[in-house]
Amino acid sequence: MVRFSRAMSQNKQHPWTLPRAHSRYLLDLRIVVRTEETLIGRTKDIAEGGVGATIPNEIDIGEIVELELQLPDATEPLKIKAEVRYR
Repeated sequence: MVRFSRAMSQNKQHPWTLPRAHSRYLLDLRIVVRTEETLIGRTKDIAEGGVGATIPNEIDIGEIVELELQLPDATEPLKIKAEVRYR
């Protein structure tokens, strides 16, 4: 449920209207996301502050997952822990 308040300031900027802290770069790679199950998806973009990806299942915001992706020209896959911040 979304609730709107008339008391909200007309001058207040919404988070989606603010510029990003880090530039994002388009990146289309296979990504493996490990939670209680292993999910295979595709990255959409990458930045210093995170990775955007499409995966075939919902993961709760705040959940810690392991990501695995093969960056171009890397000999080993990149494996990192990440917190889900948006879905």
